[in-house]
Parts: sequence; C-alpha cells; structure tokens
Amino acid sequence: MSITPGNALYLYRLLSEGIGIGRQTMLSRVEEVLVEDDILPEDMGFESVREVLEQLEFVRLTVFKRGRAYATVLAQPEWDALLEEPEEPQERKKPSAAGHKSWKRKRAAKVLRPAKPRPHRRPAEEDADAEAAASASEEAQVAGPAELEEPSPVLAEAPESELETELEPEPEPGPVELAEPAPSDMATQPQAPAPTSPARTVVWTPHEEPLVPGSFLDEVWCPSDKLAQLCGLLPLDVSPLTLLDEDWRVARSTEAYEVRSGEVTFALRCVRDVNGDGGNSRPVTVAMRRSVARASGKRWQLSSIDGPLDDVAVSLEGLPVRAEGVWAELDGLPAGTYRPVSPLRELAEFATLGPWDTTLPLLAELAEEEQWEEGLVGLRDYLAVTFARLKREGKVAVSESGEFAAFDTGLLTRRDAERIFACFDVCAGKVAWRLVEFSTDARVVPEPEPATYISAVEHLCLVPPYRVELGRALRIEHNDALNRAIEVAVRRARRDYRVATPAYDPQTDEMRLLLPLCVEEQGDVDRALVLARLGEGTYEARATLPLKHARICARVVTSDLPTWLS
Repeated sequence: MSITPGNALYLYRLLSEGIGIGRQTMLSRVEEVLVEDDILPEDMGFESVREVLEQLEFVRLTVFKRGRAYATVLAQPEWDALLEEPEEPQERKKPSAAGHKSWKRKRAAKVLRPAKPRPHRRPAEEDADAEAAASASEEAQVAGPAELEEPSPVLAEAPESELETELEPEPEPGPVELAEPAPSDMATQPQAPAPTSPARTVVWTPHEEPLVPGSFLDEVWCPSDKLAQLCGLLPLDVSPLTLLDEDWRVARSTEAYEVRSGEVTFALRCVRDVNGDGGNSRPVTVAMRRSVARASGKRWQLSSIDGPLDDVAVSLEGLPVRAEGVWAELDGLPAGTYRPVSPLRELAEFATLGPWDTTLPLLAELAEEEQWEEGLVGLRDYLAVTFARLKREGKVAVSESGEFAAFDTGLLTRRDAERIFACFDVCAGKVAWRLVEFSTDARVVPEPEPATYISAVEHLCLVPPYRVELGRALRIEHNDALNRAIEVAVRRARRDYRVATPAYDPQTDEMRLLLPLCVEEQGDVDRALVLARLGEGTYEARATLPLKHARICARVVTSDLPTWLS
C-alpha cells in the first residue's frame, strides 16, 4: 500500500511533535507514537514500523551493525508553513432546484492537507465490496436514466472530501487540451519537497562499555605511594595526575582498555625497556578498581602500576614516550621526547570515537582509495591532524539545537567525489560528543567548511633570495654526505618549484616545506628534508623523515603529491 501525500503530511506532523525534529530516536519510541494515535503498520498494509518509515522521504533511518535502527525526522520548511495555515471549513453545496443533491462537483484546486491513514481493508472486506459494486452495476444497467440522477444513499451520506477523491465524473468526449496550470493555481497547490538522494553513510554500534570512570581527575583516588612511583618515571615538568587524566581520556574514547576481575587497565604513553637491551619495550600500564566512596566522593582507586619498576633506570627527562603520530617527527627532536601537544589526544578528548580498528576501515571504505600504510595508521594521523587544524580555525560546527556536531574530513567519496563529514551526537557524560557516522550529510546547517592551509606563496615553494641553515638536530648528525644531499635538494627546488611540497605542523600551527633528499650514493630519494621558514630569506633544516612518514604529513595538506612522494 502506498502512502498518499496527505498521509505523509499527517505522519510528519505526528512524528515531529512526538519525537522532535533532527532527534535520533529508536524505532520502539516511533512505534509508541503511532500506537498512541491508533495507527498500526498492519492497518496501512505494512508488516513493521521500519517498512512504514522507509516510505517516508522526510525520515532518515540509521541502522547499526547489530540490527538496532534509529529514525530521524528531517525538517520540511514548506510543510511546516503549510501546517501553520488554518484549515478552512468545506462549503456545503446548496440543493438543486429539483431538491436533489448533485454528486457532480466543480473541480477546484487541490490543497494538500494532513490526512490520517485509514485502516487497510482486509481481503474479506474487499471481496464483499467487490460483490456489492458488481450488484450495483447490474442494477444500474437495468434502471432508467431518471433513476441514475438520484445518488445512492451511501454516496449521499459520504463526506464531500471522500466524494471528491473517490468519485470522478466521466469526461465528455471532446478534444484533449494540454495546458500549463495558471500561476494562481500553482500558488494554491503546495507540493511535497522533492526527494533528495540519501546520504551514503557508514555506521556502527558503539561498544556497550561497562561502568568505567568518565574522568580520572574527578572519579579516581590516587594513593600517595602510587603517585610517588609514577613521578619517578616522568619528566620533572610533567604532572602525573595530568598525564593519567589525558591518557585515560584517550583510552576511554578509543576503547583501548581491558576490564578483568573488576579492574580496568589501560596504557600510558610512557614506555620502558623490559629486558634492558633496548630490544623489547612496552607501555607502562596502570589499573584502577572500584572502592568504597571516600570523603571526596571518588568511587575508584588507582590500584597498581605495572612492575617491577624499581630497577628501571630513569634520567631527569623521565621514561621515553611511544610515538603518537608521524607529525611528531617534524620538529627534529629525538624519538620518545615528551610533547605537550597531541592531535590524537585532542580528538579523543573531544568525542568518543570507538575502536580504531573499527572506525578507520569504515572511513577508508567510504572515501577514495589511497595509500594509508599498514593498519591505516596514516588515516588515523590524517584525521587527528585535520581535526586539530579545524579546531584552531573554529570550523567544528554545532547545530542550533546543540544536539549534533560535525566537521569536514577533507576526504571525498569514491564515485561522486562528495564531501565526507564526521558526524557526532551529543553525549551525556564527561565527553561531550560521540562519533556516530561518516556521511555526506553533515546534519548541521550551514555545512562545516574544510580546513585551509595555504595562505602565502612561501607555503608552497622556496621564495628567493634565501639561505638554508642546519637546525640543532641536524647539526648533531652533520656529515659531508648529509651536507651534500641538502645542497642538492635546495638546487632542485630552486630549478623547479614543484619539487617542494607543503606540510602542516600541528605542534606549532605552522607550515613546513618538504624536499626530496638523496643521502645514499646511488642518488635515489630515500628521505624527506623538513624546512621551517624563520624569516624572509632564511630557512632552517629541522629534520629528515622516512618517505612513508613524509607522505602522510604532506597528505594532510593536499592529495596532489609530487612524484617523489606519490
């Protein structure tokens, strides 16, 4: 059974009032709203509420992996204006001179009005109606012309609106004219909004997480001996509570924690050498356990730090940290250096993301195919750095209702090159947002803008006159081969401006230039040189990167990479 425009308008008004506009709602709640209005899917000829909603163009269905489905009513401004207009009472036809009511009515411009769906007739009822119609037809053939002018009692008692839609007078033979409707008629015939192509989207069901702390600082009590143990592992200027809170937010957002025997265990960014020979390092992990509420109201307690750690040699700089992304190599500092800025932590603190091994493949499947390295680590770094740039530019959009947020990932779909947005729902808890889908529909008006990086010509190429100085990191490993390689790289960039490619450093919110570097005697490009512009005419060679890391750093800015990187 098809749903008429009037039925659709009625259901739009019912659902927008019952569950709201733009609110993602479970189908069970939608069914409750319909039942409260005495509307059942079976009465409309459908087997389920989902089948009904699939026929409604103003409803967006979101189906998760485990079969849970949600419905969102999309705003229809034309229908809202139409529903605000008062309904005019229908005029009664005056009796004819003969005293009879004529069922032949003058056709008037149809106005779209909400019409409650009528129960779908059962097969037995349809058969009975068919027999009655056949009997009436036989009687009509026997009756004379005078008898045909008198409508049947059933037709006389039917509402005029039903007569208008169900009974149509036979047209008199004559020429057929095709004429455009008059402008006045067009104005009095509101039409339903044109259907839009559904947004291609990938979704998943967030992990049903157990009861875990939302904030380490607010909900976990730390004994003094455990804090003292942790202080011995960190640099002097790093607060152990700050590090615990930041790393727990990342672990909670990406579900990188384990729950076992009542303990919640997660890894810190610090790594230690297990065997003492540098060949086996792993992150330091901490565990927390539920405890009796203390005076502070904290119901969790830091129970252990993995050990034994007493024999671990720690310098004043503390234990090294694991690599959080290739962006960390742009500054030339030694590997394992503690960095206060982290795009991954910024994104994880903004929203609950779900496991990376689930989130990243879904985005990669929707977007154009690219080289993201094993485990899609390049896509992870790209997404985090893009968010960091958008956050600094103020381009993370939030809906007027405060229920949705989105940002432009900068990626395009495979077939139609449509923009892909990361979409979030508001989340009740310590983390304000929850990632629910990657979609071509941002659900936020106006749509968020993509990140911008290039604002000057020096962001794209070396601007002469210039000179290149060695930074501190390269001065330490300076040798004749490296010096010659840098000179060759600069000469190539001077000859062809397209050799250089831009990269973005989220630590400083500044642009860098990458040049091809040939350190080995064979002459093949084996690394990338990172140049930072210090001022007019002066560049500093900060670091060298492996080509696969340089490719990810450059991809953040543009997908059109030079041949030595692509």
